[in-house]
Amino acid sequence: MITRKSKSNTNWIAQSRRALVAIASVIVPLVAPIVFAQTPTASRPTTISVKSGRPLADALDKIEKLFGQPITFEEVPHQSPSYLKTLTVATGSGPRQVLFTPITDLSVMVDPASSTAYSAAQRALAAHVALGQPGIYTVVQRATTVDVTPEQVLNASGSLSSVTPIMSQPITFPLATRTGWDTLQLTVNQISAQSGARIVILNPFFSFNQSLALAATGESARDVISGMGAKLGTTVSFECLYDAGDRAYYLTIKGVNPPPPSGLTPPRGKTSGGSSAPSNSPFFTKAQ
Repeated sequence: MITRKSKSNTNWIAQSRRALVAIASVIVPLVAPIVFAQTPTASRPTTISVKSGRPLADALDKIEKLFGQPITFEEVPHQSPSYLKTLTVATGSGPRQVLFTPITDLSVMVDPASSTAYSAAQRALAAHVALGQPGIYTVVQRATTVDVTPEQVLNASGSLSSVTPIMSQPITFPLATRTGWDTLQLTVNQISAQSGARIVILNPFFSFNQSLALAATGESARDVISGMGAKLGTTVSFECLYDAGDRAYYLTIKGVNPPPPSGLTPPRGKTSGGSSAPSNSPFFTKAQ
């Protein structure tokens, strides 16, 4: 026989579990999206399927791993309430409203034998548009990278407005030997000063203690980051994701591995160093 008290406890546990599931569905896509991909081979097309709140970013990440070519991605600064969803979560300081983008499935067919990272990124963007996902982007093939940059976004009133990519901001600092972390922080500080955007560095690929001699003479922030990787003898890319609730960009620098041998699953991008976000932030991750 279930007493009134035990029934109340049972209801409370069930409600708590539902709340945790709801929170996980919001927070997990921000830091550890659920990404699936069939094992690629050089002889047949591969379906890349993702399920997250940032399907374009996650599809580009899988394409990058498949081809072993850097693909940089900067997310549009979401503003429209017609797209953003709201969830109230309990925190130590009281209830807090979290804004998040809906979890969406996106699939794209890629043929590693006859396509390139550039054409595959274009296909991912076409799938993004076909799903009615917000944000207008441009795919640019450059000498060593494929850049997916924001062009337009739905503003708070529901109309399209132009976006100036923050990672295209010009960076200038004198030649000096600094740690990788200090150089990256110097770059981010200049981006913030010029754009007015708040930027949080997450899991930088560059070690806190690795040193490099580098100067910037008006190059874009994306080029400075590529130059940092070259100085340290590695190939890097980045994701710059926007959190509407915090009104901040979260920047992750990734090491790019060569494409895997035929028939092998591509490795996950490697990172080093811990997140600079507070430990109670939904973006916080431990060093790996």
